[in-house]
Amino acid sequence: MTPLIFISIVTLILVLLVFWILSSLEKKPPEYLGNRGEAKFETSQELFRYIDQDPIQDEDVLHLDYQKEELKLFWNISQCTWQHSWQQYTKQEDSPDLLIRIFDSHSQTMDIPVQDRQGRQKVKTGSFKPSYGVMGVKVENEFIPLFLSHSLH
Repeated sequence: MTPLIFISIVTLILVLLVFWILSSLEKKPPEYLGNRGEAKFETSQELFRYIDQDPIQDEDVLHLDYQKEELKLFWNISQCTWQHSWQQYTKQEDSPDLLIRIFDSHSQTMDIPVQDRQGRQKVKTGSFKPSYGVMGVKVENEFIPLFLSHSLH
């Protein structure tokens, strides 16, 4: 009978201790935690790097991203390439017509006219499955390539 009384007393003490701890807890968080809605987190530059929205102006870039019959294009023509193409291929004062020519694996092409040296665009391709792209200028109905994109396959 003595062990039963001992177990009962220990259980009663533990229950009272748990009740006392739970009743002494505050309903709101302690002040050192502050307001959780206004929490500020520290970040470290070593853990990630910022990605610029605009590429470096000295680089020629043609980036293609193809997903579910939609092609996302991102391009930038450097000042050097632009001046070279303008001086070499254009006899007029107007700038040459910019064009992105998209090729598929069967050598079919899709031409996408662009207005600026830098930009981004989404294009619905339907059954056309792009393989790579070429940024170029169109002079007198002739396409003159400037640089290639990466391959999608």
